[in-house]
Amino acid sequence: MEEATERLVKLYLESKGFFVRTNEKIKAGKNKYPEIDIIAIRIKNNLKDNLPNKIIGEVKSWSLGLVHFPDENCEEKHKRHKGKFKIFFENRKEAEEQIKERYGEGFKFYIFSRDYQKKKNANQIKAKLKEWDVEFIPLEEIAKEIIKYSGESGYSNDSELQILRLLNK
Repeated sequence: MEEATERLVKLYLESKGFFVRTNEKIKAGKNKYPEIDIIAIRIKNNLKDNLPNKIIGEVKSWSLGLVHFPDENCEEKHKRHKGKFKIFFENRKEAEEQIKERYGEGFKFYIFSRDYQKKKNANQIKAKLKEWDVEFIPLEEIAKEIIKYSGESGYSNDSELQILRLLNK
């Protein structure tokens, strides 16, 4: 079952024309089945939103910090990034292979979480994201986009969007 923050990201991506699956397990070795939080595919892109048409997303409710990236100087593999982004770092090759097999090629990796813990580390975090070929969208931006979308769209059978639409009238 998707958690609340994953639900927000799913709403955001659906508002951008994506078909979204949540919490898809992959096999990453013997008895290891990590989850991919978001798999999103958009058939036709009519929006100028700078999003690719295929996204693999990791969703976290906390702020992104340097501690969440692999530390190449650390000897213990399981402590390298505190297990926060296994699909992106530790199990990336397996994830890419299985996603390609199930859904095709061309997926871009995204992290959806609260904005950076410390603004002074922003440039270092951006460099790490670039190094790992991962994009980042803060949850604060996603919330604003969902509110905007709820005001622009009419009736929705989605309870969260309907509440936002009614509150914004």
